[in-house]
Amino acid sequence: MNTNEMSNKRARKETETLVLWDINGCPVPKNCNAGLVSSCIESVLKKAGLTRGPLTV
Repeated sequence: MNTNEMSNKRARKETETLVLWDINGCPVPKNCNAGLVSSCIESVLKKAGLTRGPLTV
């Protein structure tokens, strides 16, 4: 395996996941804490195996 193949394999293994939220078009309900909603999004994505590295919401 050459260096480029090893680099590509590592990139697939750890890829950053970024969740963009249009808070103006889809606001957090008044009775909800935005921080808790963010934590729930992170938890669901991790449990579903949809993240392989850093996750930013």
